Amino acid sequence: MIVIAGSIANIDVVSAMVSPSAFIEWHRTYAHSIVVSLIVSAVLAVAYISASSRPVGGPEEKTPSGMPALPKAPRAAFFAAVIFAGLLHLVLDAAQPDGTMIFWPLSTQRVALDWLPHIDPWIIAILLAALFFARTDATGDR
Repeated sequence: MIVIAGSIANIDVVSAMVSPSAFIEWHRTYAHSIVVSLIVSAVLAVAYISASSRPVGGPEEKTPSGMPALPKAPRAAFFAAVIFAGLLHLVLDAAQPDGTMIFWPLSTQRVALDWLPHIDPWIIAILLAALFFARTDATGDR
């Protein structure tokens, strides 16, 4: 749920399949707003918490309603982590040079701080592969 909440804002890339003008209109707009991020993250967190509260089988401590008892702290921590992941996506996008409408529906102004460069996943994948698959010599040193 944390990964989904952190990346669901990129659903706006589907608009590229419609047309170039739809992509320009939708890219980093409505799905990248704080309001939408909070709503989607809260729905995901509540859905997961309620689904994980159902008994699957085996001996578990039950609440009066028959549901398995989960400690309050992990639920709150999970909920906060899902919300944080959704908002972190917006912060990282706003820190890039492309504009992001994080204050929609209150404002259609784009926030572009230009603090971070664009990150190319294929370059990161090559660097990680170089680290993980580095050859070792006879002494075991890399």
